[in-house]
Amino acid sequence: MSPSWSETRIALLPGRAVLASGREAADSAEAETSWEGALAALQDLLARQRSGRVSVTLSHHFLRLFLLDPPPTWLRRAEMEAWLSEQLADSLGDVDAWHRVWSDTPPGRPVPVCAIPADRLDELQVLLARHGSRPRHIRPWLDAIWSRRQRQLARGTGWYALLEPGMASLLRLVRGRISRLRQRHLGADVAADLAGMLQRESLLAGTPTQGEVWLEHAGPIPDLQAIGPNWRVHELAGPSDPGLALLA
Repeated sequence: MSPSWSETRIALLPGRAVLASGREAADSAEAETSWEGALAALQDLLARQRSGRVSVTLSHHFLRLFLLDPPPTWLRRAEMEAWLSEQLADSLGDVDAWHRVWSDTPPGRPVPVCAIPADRLDELQVLLARHGSRPRHIRPWLDAIWSRRQRQLARGTGWYALLEPGMASLLRLVRGRISRLRQRHLGADVAADLAGMLQRESLLAGTPTQGEVWLEHAGPIPDLQAIGPNWRVHELAGPSDPGLALLA
């Protein structure tokens, strides 16, 4: 469900916070490029903002995204917690240090999971509460943007690439359903990194190293030609400013 336009919307990126209330122009603050800087920037914005309900969208730099093969049988919530801990132990290490949220999916379907360090989530919730703000959503950018793109790509088969400065999330779509998800850091040559990621993930998935790519990006536009002739890239329209892209 998308946030109401009447509530305050917040985007958090490394060293930056962006805030908008209703249909007013967004306000932005910056600090040191880190999670701590993002909270410092948000503190500055909240000090000038009336309290109320908020919807927070997080940069993928602050969290981990996974798509797990379905469990062998339906599990109750406590059983899902234990199963997730087992599945993510190699990736997360101390799984108890991470707050994990998953989507309820029909039996036999892959399970999307978002993991954020528990201390970061606690810090954010304490900061919001200190300013009288009640979070309606605290969610990754992918969750926010996919709720708007899902219908548009309902019949698509190929790759959906979601880029922000320094980070890529890649989804494999099969007739509109997500069958694979990968999250990777990006270097200075975004196009080359994305091309390599598409090649590698296609080989791992056993799919052709060519086809459709739907590109969602915030920040500088990569050289689409450099991604390679095997890929038909469809650039999706949206704000080029990373903060506004996460806020939209």
